[in-house]
Amino acid sequence: DSPVISLPASLANEFPGASNQTGQTQAAVRIQTVLDLLKGTFVAFQLSSFRDNDQKAAGWIPDLLGAGDLILRDLGYYTLDSLRSIAAKRAFFITRLRLDTSLFHEDATPLDLRDELRAATGDLVALSVRAGAAAQLPVRLVAVRLNPQEAAKRRRQARDNRDRRLTLSRKKMELLGWSILSLIHI
Repeated sequence: DSPVISLPASLANEFPGASNQTGQTQAAVRIQTVLDLLKGTFVAFQLSSFRDNDQKAAGWIPDLLGAGDLILRDLGYYTLDSLRSIAAKRAFFITRLRLDTSLFHEDATPLDLRDELRAATGDLVALSVRAGAAAQLPVRLVAVRLNPQEAAKRRRQARDNRDRRLTLSRKKMELLGWSILSLIHI
């Protein structure tokens, strides 16, 4: 996640934040950072409005990568376009899978991830798939079954921390019993 810092109200035009109960816009800055974990150094950082979400920043990070680099991504940065840009640089990524991502077998037939995981006999499943109906990005999915307590906690959090206008499907609730990562598959 990108940290957000409250600013004086006089900066609301430059860095608009959320609105308060009276409709007045607060000021807040979002700080996007790229770290080199091996060297322990900052590679880049960017200041933006609170209203600029992480997905918006996902596109500029691939410009910083070289062949063979590995990027670890938070789910908030998940866009297939940015992942495709990382792959085009011959770099690697590891990110959690957005559960609404369309998945396909390597022969382009639709893949039902829930059915694949239901059929699993162990606690670890690895699949080569294509992600995105249009993107068809080749990725390797690695799914690890969570213990019952952790799965129950994730499902409880999903019920409690959601937009009430949205319905949590049985499929999504079942998939929350797994930690599912998407890795570049070159």
